[in-house]
Amino acid sequence: MDNAEKVILDAKAFMLTLPKSKACMKTKESYRRAAQKIFSVARSAEAFLTAAADTRKISTWRVRRAALVFGVRDLIERLLANQDKLQRSLHGVPGTDSRWSEWRTQVQGIAQWVPVLKVIRAAPSLPRAGRIPKKSKLQDIRGLPSDWRERVVRRLVKDRLAGLTTAVTGCRPEELLAEGAKEGVRLSIEGEHLIAHIVGAKTTDHAGQGWRRLRWPLTHPASLVQQLIAEVQAAGETVIAKIASKTAFTSSLRAAGKREWPLHRYPERKGRDITSYCFRHALASDMKNSGLSDADISAALGHRIDVTKETYGTRRIGSAGGGLAPASVKAEYAVKVKARSKRSVAFKAEKGLDKRAGGSQRGPRAKSL
Repeated sequence: MDNAEKVILDAKAFMLTLPKSKACMKTKESYRRAAQKIFSVARSAEAFLTAAADTRKISTWRVRRAALVFGVRDLIERLLANQDKLQRSLHGVPGTDSRWSEWRTQVQGIAQWVPVLKVIRAAPSLPRAGRIPKKSKLQDIRGLPSDWRERVVRRLVKDRLAGLTTAVTGCRPEELLAEGAKEGVRLSIEGEHLIAHIVGAKTTDHAGQGWRRLRWPLTHPASLVQQLIAEVQAAGETVIAKIASKTAFTSSLRAAGKREWPLHRYPERKGRDITSYCFRHALASDMKNSGLSDADISAALGHRIDVTKETYGTRRIGSAGGGLAPASVKAEYAVKVKARSKRSVAFKAEKGLDKRAGGSQRGPRAKSL
């Protein structure tokens, strides 16, 4: 076996050991752009990692490393495919043909990039010293008054229907975009129920719900649900909640939060932002207090695996009685129940966080601003 053949076989064997990417097309495109940006300023694995580590945010580092892994892996896969195609076309062709030189260039590229991918995948995380503490939307809503959602929606100047829909359904901002085949979130009244039909975002062949339908009875006590019912009834037919720009919508929500809690009056609010994901966390918290099953909560959030809902909300900050939680949920796919490890169950039971282990579900009420 000559050296070129060994390089190819070793590279193919290594690529087979890599886990299949579950990222959606939109995430892959963002990874591709981020990787190209780093490739443009660096030429070696160490230089790539130095550029990626030029941040104090652990989340930024992880995204950049994932982008590098995706970019280099994509490059190696293309080199392997190109050399396979060239090799088949060169069967029986004399070694003096110029296409053999092109094939050897592809093999040299494979030999160069496989070690780079191995180094990037094995790279250690950022050192803890100097890191900016991780910030989440769950932190942004802790300590807010129980009626914070109503107060933010009331302060909206633009995109009020979209903001109201986000507060009630917990939909992602991408799911409100009216572009291509997507129309936004469809709201209607069927019989004695308000129905929100959401076409999912962040979907792949193995993850995410292509669509989901959430139902609230017309007698639902929550004021925001009643406001949404009134919007649909006033139109007399189906209403589409939509936005033209995710960035503009997020800015509108942030501005509404700042109008409600000006920093000069509430300095403890500094650094907090109200966005769509704050509403999403709040609805997840309400659903955890409402008695909905884990599978229904995951489906309502647009997920296909039940444990993913654990990243959203906590019972402690949810409204008593379920708040804005829907009465029922339907989705395109059945939600898979993923077994938890014994260590995870034991930890949650010890902290009083696991419903299955009989832990405490309630915490102190949030202070009012």
